[in-house]
Amino acid sequence: MVVPKLKQSFAAEVVTLWEEHCDPAGRLFFILNTLQERHRYIPAEAIEELAQIMGSDFGEIEDFVRFFDVYSLSKLGECVIEVCDGTACHACGSDRLLRKFESILGIPEGETTPDGRISLKRVHCVGSCSSAPVVVMGEESFGRVRVSRVGDIVEKAVGRDGA
Repeated sequence: MVVPKLKQSFAAEVVTLWEEHCDPAGRLFFILNTLQERHRYIPAEAIEELAQIMGSDFGEIEDFVRFFDVYSLSKLGECVIEVCDGTACHACGSDRLLRKFESILGIPEGETTPDGRISLKRVHCVGSCSSAPVVVMGEESFGRVRVSRVGDIVEKAVGRDGA
């Protein structure tokens, strides 16, 4: 495989990830998952490198990234609070939860607190419909969340190491 000369800071990382993953069907997910985990977002420079390697254009890769809630095009906080807005969660009041999180954190959904510690995201399904509405924070999931519990979840986020 001929690898084009890459100029951006993510060139070596993207090429290494490309070469590490031999399954063409899963390669893009592997690379994006790894970048998201390492950097807490998918940098535009990495998308440029991927587009070059794949012989694709930037817009196609960017649209792919935007489609999946798990990826972010802007750097996320140390702690990410995700409010599920799937059908069951929406019907059980996830929008009210989201508004309460916004009020307590002082940021709109999709943003990160000014100190970079906490990001708030609306996600379209976390696969826990029987526990709706659901809030996910890192590896922890909170089911049947009521507005009265939002402050406790924020307290837990603030108290986390690194958050």
